[in-house]
Amino acid sequence: MILNKPLITQCKHCGEIIEIDTDLECVFSQERSMGVESQYEGVIDDVCPNCSNKISISIDVWEYPVGAIETYSIDTNGIELIESPDFICEDFY
Repeated sequence: MILNKPLITQCKHCGEIIEIDTDLECVFSQERSMGVESQYEGVIDDVCPNCSNKISISIDVWEYPVGAIETYSIDTNGIELIESPDFICEDFY
């Protein structure tokens, strides 16, 4: 699972627009009635390049059936998400 484009975020302290790109790692999978269900995670802990405010983002994506995003959640600290993410299921395409 990958992000098709960087996440566009904004620092809550100074307003700086920050692009975040990360790989998502498969942390769980199991066989279900329509095939494999997989969970992917990505975590970033960093600082704003403009004001050094601590920022973090945690991404959790569930793929089921293979090739379909079932659901996702994104938790942020110190930044807010400006645009919705666009995921690509690597093994499917």
